Amino acid sequence: MQKTNNWEKNNGESNYNVWWGNTVLTLVSINFAQEWEVPRTHYGKPDLQGVWTNKTLTPLTRNQEFGDQRP
Repeated sequence: MQKTNNWEKNNGESNYNVWWGNTVLTLVSINFAQEWEVPRTHYGKPDLQGVWTNKTLTPLTRNQEFGDQRP
C-alpha cells in the first residue's frame, strides 16, 4: 500500500479552484473597469502636458542630408 499525502491527492482540485478564482476575479474586474478618456485641451486636441524626457536615441530634428525628401 502506497501512502499519499493530502497535497498530492488534492493538487488537481487545488489547481482547478485557483483557475476558477482567477477567472471570476478577472471577469469581475473587467465588469467594474471604467473606460479611460484621453485628456483634451479646451479646443478639442489631445492634451500632451506631462513629464517628457529626452532619454531616447530618436533625434527630434531631421538630418540636413535628407532635405525635403519624403520617405
